[in-house]
Amino acid sequence: MPSGDGHIYYRYVAKTDDREALEQHLNEHSIEAKRPVYRPAQLDMPDVGDFPGADDAHARALSLPIHPAMRGGDVARVIKCVTTFFG
Repeated sequence: MPSGDGHIYYRYVAKTDDREALEQHLNEHSIEAKRPVYRPAQLDMPDVGDFPGADDAHARALSLPIHPAMRGGDVARVIKCVTTFFG
């Protein structure tokens, strides 16, 4: 593979029915987690039809932090916090 080509991991997306509670839990532990999917456009345009996949992603997806500056301890802390939430 030529130098500079490849994956750039910047987002790890998890889906859960408890998205809002998990987001709050992580943020309370100084772990930035955000909704990765913007409000689906069809919610503001009722005549375009239904898009259940987009609605589901908006309701259930949460972006967990992942970036090159994270070290093993950072990753372990995120994993522990998520694991603790789901108990």
